[in-house]
Amino acid sequence: MRSVLVVDDSALMRRVLCDIIADSGEFRVVGTARNGLDALRKVHALEPDLVTMDLSMPELDGLGAIGYIMSETPRPIVVVSARAGRDQEEAIRALELGAVDLVEKPDGAGRRVPSARR
Repeated sequence: MRSVLVVDDSALMRRVLCDIIADSGEFRVVGTARNGLDALRKVHALEPDLVTMDLSMPELDGLGAIGYIMSETPRPIVVVSARAGRDQEEAIRALELGAVDLVEKPDGAGRRVPSARR
């Protein structure tokens, strides 16, 4: 089973991605990171086979983290971001830096859906 590091500044999105990955039966989550700097530390410590990476994060954004990871310890990186499908320049840059794929977060990801009951 291949190991995955999930990187996203949203705790809810980290949980959602962890659940999706665990349910796949093909991968196991070995850790999570809340920003690019945290991701760099954990890539070195955990040596995951694959990294999922948000682009918009504090301290060190996804593009910066992808650049560092690919120059220091290259491995497949899948960008999972709300901006993956909207910001073509940023998406192209992520691929140029070494990301293998881009997945757009669904609209409303991380937002609470109001109850229909009254």
